[in-house]
Amino acid sequence: MREEALRNGKWEGTVSRVRKNALRFKASTMLTPLLDAAGRHDGYLLISKEVTLEIPSAKAEGKFRGLLESAPDAIVIVNPSIFVVFVKTAPSFPWKSASALWRRKTECW
Repeated sequence: MREEALRNGKWEGTVSRVRKNALRFKASTMLTPLLDAAGRHDGYLLISKEVTLEIPSAKAEGKFRGLLESAPDAIVIVNPSIFVVFVKTAPSFPWKSASALWRRKTECW
């Protein structure tokens, strides 16, 4: 990880980290080498963000989308801003493609 950061200017990935209470968690991590004024390696900057809850969420979203795609009926899902974020067409559905994907709900009806 450190060698790759030195070679490429940074390293990014997901790693297992340990909390002060000894519990493990997954973290999205970026490691960047620090250089002094002369350009010599002088340490590293490490930035981590916990992603333990995001990983199952992404898997669940994939499963949910798969379920929606396999449904025999037409489906339209809008987000809280009333933008269409998912369209699944069916033979009786007025749209033949997902061309309305980013339209406001009020423009679609």
